[in-house]
Amino acid sequence: NAKAMEIVSSAILEDFEGDIEAYRDFNQEDLFVERDLEDLVSQQFERLKQLDQNAYTLLCRIGCYRFQEIPTVSAEGIFCLLWDVPEESHRKFLGILKDRSLIEVRKGEYWLHPIIRSECIIRSYEHKINPIFAHIAAASYWTECVKEIVDIQDALMAFEAYFHYLEVSEYSKAGLVIIRRRPCKWHPLDAGETLGGAFLRLGLTKQMISACNQIIENVESKFLLSKLYSMLGSFYVSIGELKKSIPASLKSIDFAQKCVLLIKEDERDELTGISVGGVKWIEAVSLANLGNSYIKLWDPKQALSYFEEAIQKAPNRYLEEICNFRLAFLNSLLGSDEKASCYAEKSRKNIHSIILSPWGRGSRFISLGSTYQNLNRLDIALDMFEAAISFSEEAKYIQIKAIAKYKISEIQRSQRKYCLAIKNNLEALQILSEIGERFNSAEAHFQLGLTYKEIGDIDNCEINFQESIKIFLEIEAQNQVERVEQALAEI
Repeated sequence: NAKAMEIVSSAILEDFEGDIEAYRDFNQEDLFVERDLEDLVSQQFERLKQLDQNAYTLLCRIGCYRFQEIPTVSAEGIFCLLWDVPEESHRKFLGILKDRSLIEVRKGEYWLHPIIRSECIIRSYEHKINPIFAHIAAASYWTECVKEIVDIQDALMAFEAYFHYLEVSEYSKAGLVIIRRRPCKWHPLDAGETLGGAFLRLGLTKQMISACNQIIENVESKFLLSKLYSMLGSFYVSIGELKKSIPASLKSIDFAQKCVLLIKEDERDELTGISVGGVKWIEAVSLANLGNSYIKLWDPKQALSYFEEAIQKAPNRYLEEICNFRLAFLNSLLGSDEKASCYAEKSRKNIHSIILSPWGRGSRFISLGSTYQNLNRLDIALDMFEAAISFSEEAKYIQIKAIAKYKISEIQRSQRKYCLAIKNNLEALQILSEIGERFNSAEAHFQLGLTYKEIGDIDNCEINFQESIKIFLEIEAQNQVERVEQALAEI
């Protein structure tokens, strides 16, 4: 075993000045008798404990790191675990671990062999190791080392703090990791983008849903619950889990309405920093989430009522703008072309003056494109969808790219550019499959089926219609099922 030989070699060099005979005598056995790696590691832990308690304590604390999605930590991630040791000694104790081959290092990044980490965890509850403090220190390290979330690597690094708090049952602090905002060049608000919002943008929505659900039953703060349920509503509607998005949004509204009564107009909640205005924002966003859910359930009248309520409660122009482009789309569906055009033109003029969140910017392009498509102004519709793709590539918002692609395929089908339509639709389905997005997968299959129908490929038409029906049934979107079944009956 290569790791065993590495540990033995290091022990001989460090403890016996390279004297193999002395090492063998000390161990009272032949050097080359095969030894289980776990036993060897345990022996080296005991040896280190006798020789240097501080180095031993550090090694055990390093076991708090998961070394999974983020496989290494920097030296700063190690040093933060030495809160009870003078700073000038930090490198000394890390050096001891390196010399004994008890920690791996490459290019300034550190990690533990899985068996060594297991031993660390077993020993971490000994006196003075303080595993709870180690997890809290590590959580702070991850939080502080990520200043801005640009890509998936940044998001996963920031997310590591959540797991440390979860490990020590600090559920509210784990929730604060999810709602924490960081500066974001695609976000208009000075407060920036939440970690949850970054996961949504980067196609990691399912991971964030799981994270919220793991803690939400153990969170006591109504302010934090209102925010977490609002985010869950957004996440669920984003991936098409509509039977879950509606109750999550309703719970958020209920908590938000209770929170308004708990603080004065000029106060903020001590735990979350949420103000009265922030609570009103959460309520209005959840109303919009309900509207988005009913759009996908193909109930435009119900969706319209929620957006009309949301725009009345919108605490700022950003949310008002979101309602504008949704109301434009809904009125175009309901045949109110004049209203649709009025809302759409207002929103289109705001594209450069009201800079929305990444979700808002992408959704505005999609909603306006769909509105102008329904109004038969295909040139503007195509411009909006192409702008959506351009933005999605810049901001790494892959879901928006997928939606824009199958929407473009609809226009290409109407222009009898069937090969291009099929190509864009298949690309959209590939992206949606990768991120596990169900609603738009169902819609993309429906649109692909319509294209195959027009070119007379009935087999592929039926295959895609049936797949669309299957997904719509699974998410309980009965009106959508009837819409596809009607098209299927017309073959």
